Amino acid sequence: MDGLLARQKALAHRLQALEARYDMPLSISFSARLLTPLSAMFCVNRLTALSFPTPVIGSVVDVKSERPAPAVADVKAVPSTAKPAAIASASASGGAAAGSSGSGGDVSGPLPAVCKAMPPGKGDSAVTTKLVALCNQLKLATCEFRRVPSSYYDWPLEHRRHCLEAVSVHQLCKTIIMTNTKWEPQLSTAYSGDAKAAVTKPGKGSTEVDVREYRDVSYSRYYAIIVQYSAKLNKEKLIKLTRGLRSGAANTPAVVSKKKFNYRLAEEQINDLLSGYAHNAVCPLGMRHEIPIIMSDRALEANLKLPYIWLGGGEVDVKWKVSPAELCTKMKVIVGDITYADGESESTAGGGGEGGDN
Repeated sequence: MDGLLARQKALAHRLQALEARYDMPLSISFSARLLTPLSAMFCVNRLTALSFPTPVIGSVVDVKSERPAPAVADVKAVPSTAKPAAIASASASGGAAAGSSGSGGDVSGPLPAVCKAMPPGKGDSAVTTKLVALCNQLKLATCEFRRVPSSYYDWPLEHRRHCLEAVSVHQLCKTIIMTNTKWEPQLSTAYSGDAKAAVTKPGKGSTEVDVREYRDVSYSRYYAIIVQYSAKLNKEKLIKLTRGLRSGAANTPAVVSKKKFNYRLAEEQINDLLSGYAHNAVCPLGMRHEIPIIMSDRALEANLKLPYIWLGGGEVDVKWKVSPAELCTKMKVIVGDITYADGESESTAGGGGEGGDN
């Protein structure tokens, strides 16, 4: 226990340093990795912080109502700045990972031109204009959009990094939607009292989905996953994290059997229906259905050295720059260990992985 408390104290000091550096309050409730077997962290707004082991996750959560609706307003986006001296060296280490991650390619070739940022507070299309308005509603200090060339996804990570003027390839992230193919409605608190509920699949061309399928954050049929391109999703760790969202305490929903979990990348139709975005364009902001969001702890930990990440921006050729710490505090994001460790493979770890761009 002394070792766990020491880890908690050390991480708390790191978070305090981050708060001071970016003048932004962070509130994190710890479970799994530090204090309990839950193996997850919750980053939420300080006013609505969840605190484990209090069993609040097992109840029906209206995720959609907790996020502001789009509004036509300007936002003062933070333009690109020069690389901080303290982290400029990260570019070199990030470049080494580019050759073994992402779409590959010849990193020795000429670097592409830098992609220009859209004017602060303005989008250049209906989609980007809506997302800029949402950034304003959430009062995000870091919000920038850039349009990239159509050949972007054919480039190695190092070339993508240069195009976006990122410090390291570890700042390049994607959002993928995962489906639990063994999900059962009777085990979800959102279906309480509906003993005859059956698993259904939206028909071709469907524009509707039963919102109860994702209202129980502790056992949702779908999750939006934010992970770095330089890392690989470990589905066994994802199962461990989501199973741990229920504490098993008295008078709370029972912990779901591991047999009721099997994560797969969502089919294209489901991806488009839930997110409202096409493949390679998924953005956690402004999704059609506000399904629970899980972020790899690596993306958040990188924020201690790298103040922002790049995600899909709602269109295939648009990228969104945002602070992962802000994303956590403003959008109730679940954070946990869901990727393979450095040097670990599927065969040694025993978990399946998911790749693909987005």
